[in-house]
Amino acid sequence: MNITKNISKIISPFKNNRPKPLDASKEFSLVVPLFVWNEKIHFLFQIRSKNLSRQPGQICFPGGALEKGESLKEGAIRETCEELGLKESNINIISQLDFLVSPYNIVLYPFLGIIYQNPNSLNVNKDEVSDTFTISLKEALSLKPKLSIMDVEPIPKDDFPYELTGQGNNYNWSCGKYPIYFYQYKNKIIWGFTARIFKDVIEKLSDS
Repeated sequence: MNITKNISKIISPFKNNRPKPLDASKEFSLVVPLFVWNEKIHFLFQIRSKNLSRQPGQICFPGGALEKGESLKEGAIRETCEELGLKESNINIISQLDFLVSPYNIVLYPFLGIIYQNPNSLNVNKDEVSDTFTISLKEALSLKPKLSIMDVEPIPKDDFPYELTGQGNNYNWSCGKYPIYFYQYKNKIIWGFTARIFKDVIEKLSDS
């Protein structure tokens, strides 16, 4: 037995492994865009087209599902360029932000990006984006979210093998709490995943 050869085979699948949450069914990468224009800094949000099958009309940051073989950063930049009509050279990625794991096996990987361009000059993809709006950094720092807590509780199927748990039908399942934030800005409501990510960025900026 060639132990060196066997070890090489064992470690081969892990050499280029990108750690991610186990059982993640979908991964999305996105950019939190900070537009710098006329000596002012603004967060840009987009409103999803009402023709989309998923979350039509909701407010979000630009982003989407990863394509095979691309990195998280590459996916975030590609989707942002496609949706906002930008060139890759226009986006300066500052940092990867804390990622979000939802109770629905969806993982979101946000990046903070700076874009030196007039946000009113965007040529957005109307198939995906119906409109955009901005919130100045000063206004964003003053916003206070409304919090609602959702209970997350496992509901086993009828054929769940309780006998294999060692505790039978009396198994004590762990339950969780899932926070949902709502930001109101003028006549706009930012909530869900977008609000969670926005809140994280705002808190980091407030602490700096």
